[in-house]
Amino acid sequence: MKTKLRPAPEAGQDIVEYALILPLLLLLMFGIIEFGVLFLSYNTIANAAREGARAGIMPHATTTDIETITRARAYGANSNPANLGVQVVIGSNPNTVRVSVTYTTTWLTPVAALMGSSGNLVLRARATMNRE
Repeated sequence: MKTKLRPAPEAGQDIVEYALILPLLLLLMFGIIEFGVLFLSYNTIANAAREGARAGIMPHATTTDIETITRARAYGANSNPANLGVQVVIGSNPNTVRVSVTYTTTWLTPVAALMGSSGNLVLRARATMNRE
């Protein structure tokens, strides 16, 4: 009996499919990681602004006290305190306190650099409370 050996028509198909889908999977995975880290950083500075404004509505609170509390609450978002900016504004009528927090961060993964981003991203949060 003779048997014909035919090459498998799908030899190497798995590798080609994997090579085509791998960049999309990596982009999705890195995007999820970036979004998670940026979301955590934004929530941290938003909470710091709110806590600073809450401290500012207390009697006899100074702008230095408010800034110190805000920086202490924002510590988890930043590894470099120089990237954190805090601005405290007590209204012309001293019944309002507004705390603005800015945080300059860099991308964690190289995906943004590949897409042409400069690498820096500025997150901003603001909280306003009234003194009673």
